[in-house]
Amino acid sequence: MPRRVVAGALAKALLALSCIALGLAAALAGPAAAAPQRLTFANLENSAFNDAAAEILREAYRKLDIAVAVEVLPPERALRRSNSGAIDGEVVRAEGIEQTYKNLVRVPVSYMRYELHAFGRDAGTVIDGWQSLTPYKLVFQRGFKEAEAMTDGMNRHLVASVDTAFRMVAAGRMDVVLAGRYPGEAAIERLKLDNVFLLQPSVQVYPLYHYLHRKHADLVPRLIDVMIRMQAEGEMDAIRKKHGIGLVGG
Repeated sequence: MPRRVVAGALAKALLALSCIALGLAAALAGPAAAAPQRLTFANLENSAFNDAAAEILREAYRKLDIAVAVEVLPPERALRRSNSGAIDGEVVRAEGIEQTYKNLVRVPVSYMRYELHAFGRDAGTVIDGWQSLTPYKLVFQRGFKEAEAMTDGMNRHLVASVDTAFRMVAAGRMDVVLAGRYPGEAAIERLKLDNVFLLQPSVQVYPLYHYLHRKHADLVPRLIDVMIRMQAEGEMDAIRKKHGIGLVGG
């Protein structure tokens, strides 16, 4: 396809998304306010995946002359602090949390994809979607909203940390831990577990988004423009590769 046609299509996409976001920002934010010089966002863990997501955001906000700080928090506490306005939002989360946490506004540009896996003691276990997990005793970190929703009614146990979940499976107290591929593999290495394995295929892969507290909703249109341009120009890919991950990870 000629570059002029591609550029025209990209420009139309930018304009459409910006118009939608402008209406959302106006409804949520009220009168325009001066842009903040520094924002603090919650991140869920120190991992290659989350570090890449945070760096992408830092670069996007740098282009808007806004500094970004990252606070690593447990998932549930992060959402409470973001929703209350104690901090300014979430680095990266799955779509839909705004239905429960009403003060959070999604920036509608997916820039990471989460690869959710089961980990268990039998490396030969085959996973085929959420329903295939029904026979097992499941464990995962509290605040993992997608897993909480999709395992409702199953035999499950929620814990305070990923490490605790993996220790329980390794000890035989639970059958399967649910976690992102990268933090799960990191936990196995960190805890030196030789009897817990990544199970294939992934349970689900889904897009992730940046969230802002509604007091900053006026930034959404500008962020859309910046993030789409970063995607189109390969900046996001370069950051992900620097951290050793692809678009899909988690």
